[in-house]
Amino acid sequence: MSSNPHKKALVFFSAGVGDAILLVPLVNDLKKQGYFVTGLFTSSFGCESIFENTQLFDDVKIKKNKLLFVLFSILNFRKYDAVFLNHFSFSKSNLTLAAFLGKDVYTNYKEFTSSQSSPAIHFIDPKPNTHDALQNVFLINSSATLSDLNFNLNYTSQKTALIFQKNT
Repeated sequence: MSSNPHKKALVFFSAGVGDAILLVPLVNDLKKQGYFVTGLFTSSFGCESIFENTQLFDDVKIKKNKLLFVLFSILNFRKYDAVFLNHFSFSKSNLTLAAFLGKDVYTNYKEFTSSQSSPAIHFIDPKPNTHDALQNVFLINSSATLSDLNFNLNYTSQKTALIFQKNT
């Protein structure tokens, strides 16, 4: 059996439904670039439910409590080639745990400070007057434009949705 040739990406979903939808173009762009994409849902708002009948993710992890999240980070040390935190997902603890999970971390958090710097953390400067969905895509594709935004969720059958629920 051959190993997976795809790079692995982890995308944080730590806010509400609106922010989750604004991350869809980032996930689609990652998949377009050949990444195996895992959605990490830590939000108490239950936004993962809007993706249950979709093919958006290759894997889904739901870690609602801090202890499970920390344990997940330790057990998956540097498992991901790239980890993405948009400005809604950013906190010092999320950034620290993202650095455990990924070889490279990308964020567009506006209040990033040098005390949080590391060679593995890449700050992508937000562009003024730019849609949040496009700001998210800039984390992986700096030349993207509004016309590149892909909000397609590729819905699946209910049978596939049951498999999704079992695996989370």
